[in-house]
Amino acid sequence: MVCYYDTSFLLTAVLEQSPPQAMVQLWNDADERVSSFLLRLESVVGLTRAALRQGVEPADRWFTDRQELLDEYLSSVHLVSVDEAIERVLRQETGLAHCRSLDAIHLATALYVAPNLDVPLTVCTFDQRMASVAVAHGLAVWPDGQIPNKAP
Repeated sequence: MVCYYDTSFLLTAVLEQSPPQAMVQLWNDADERVSSFLLRLESVVGLTRAALRQGVEPADRWFTDRQELLDEYLSSVHLVSVDEAIERVLRQETGLAHCRSLDAIHLATALYVAPNLDVPLTVCTFDQRMASVAVAHGLAVWPDGQIPNKAP
């Protein structure tokens, strides 16, 4: 199984004290993990934002532990560069404009990668709008091809 992870999925895994078992299972079962380079950038900002909201200083153990966990997760994800190939997908797939810009870039990346795989790609997200647009573009969405009910 090849899984495309968006930032909502990864940040939920990093910020939860104990991520839901279904997420852990999905992560562990993936033969290949892929995402846009945006995953790295958005996750760094999201983790820092979560720390600031809680009044956590950058030197606090909570923050450093989660940075290490984030880096560990990211090290096992193949990150695809955002370049002219992704821009071409965005120009061709105008329906991607039905979600936020960074989510559209994530989905364009998934659509760019999917045809080159031997097995179907599953988009893993807690973002309902992104999930809806992914389904409209023929992509499988976790969990089990249905749109998630939870948004972090």
